[in-house]
Parts: sequence; structure tokens; C-alpha cells
Amino acid sequence: MNLPPLLPLLPLLAPCLLAACAVPAPQTPQEQAATAACRAQAEQQFLIQNRSGLYQPDTSLTPYATTTPQAAQMQSLADQYTHHQMVEDCLRGASGPAPIAPNASAAPPPPQPPPAP
Repeated sequence: MNLPPLLPLLPLLAPCLLAACAVPAPQTPQEQAATAACRAQAEQQFLIQNRSGLYQPDTSLTPYATTTPQAAQMQSLADQYTHHQMVEDCLRGASGPAPIAPNASAAPPPPQPPPAP
């Protein structure tokens, strides 16, 4: 009986195939809130950076189009990647340090030197 050449490797490949179907861990409510806030921030930044795209009609399917449908699709993929990276940067805190609020538990000021005689 002839076996396909990859059949003997199936036990070795099974963990890799099952790992691709793994379900991500559930997020806590704090993580969900942070993700939603970062998505909103990324959306706002993206709309500000790409404001011209809001006012331009899609001319990729017109007879005298200067952009092919494939180029428009590639731009859409690039935009999606940029938006995703903005969200990921925000979640990692790479968008800058968080503002420091005054805190009552902050270290006390250094002691004053004694007055000169």
C-alpha cells in the first residue's frame, strides 16, 4: 500500500496545526476597556492623518482611472495595517508616557538645611 509522503509526518505536524486554531485568552474588563480606548484613539489619529481620503471619491473603477483596483486594495491593506499598529502601540504604551498626576503618596520634599548662624 502506498502512503502519501506527508502521512508519516502527521504526528509531528499535528501540534503545529492545532496551535494555529488556538483560541486567544479572554480579556479582563480592564483590558477590554483599554483596547476600546486605544481603538478609538487610533481611529481619531488615522482620520486626522488621512483627512484627504474622506473627501476623495473612489475612482478606481472609472474608465479613465489613474488607480487600478489592485492598487486601491493594496492601499486599503496598508491603511488597515497602519491602524492595527497604532492600536498595538497604544496598548504597549509606546505612544508616550502617561501624564503623571500629583499624588499624595509621593515622596516628601528633602529637608531644609539648618539656618546659618
